[in-house]
Order: sequence, then structure tokens, then C-alpha cells
Amino acid sequence: MKTQARCTDGSWRYLPDVNSLRDASRRGADGPGSLGEARALVRRALDAGGHDNVAVVLLRA
Repeated sequence: MKTQARCTDGSWRYLPDVNSLRDASRRGADGPGSLGEARALVRRALDAGGHDNVAVVLLRA
């Protein structure tokens, strides 16, 4: 199953490449599935200093 991430600039600035996105989403997931992984990515961006326009949507196909 492929996953595509849609991130605002407040998110991708702190997770700039596919490896950092994958690692942060898997390591910090607070629950199973896309919602837990998306929350982990937002949390990582906020913890890294993001303060404005931080949003993530994960699409699975």
C-alpha cells in the first residue's frame, strides 16, 4: 500500500525528505493507521519549532 503525504509549509520545513517523514510517522504514532501517523508528523513539526500553518494529510491507496 502506498502512502502520499500532503503537508503545509509549516510541516515540510521540519520534515524535508521522505526518510524523515517515514521515521517520524512510524516512531511517534499515537495509534494505528493514518490518523495516528498524521498526528505524529504534526507533533514532530511543532516540537521542531513550527508555529504557524502546520497540517498533514495522509492518503493511502
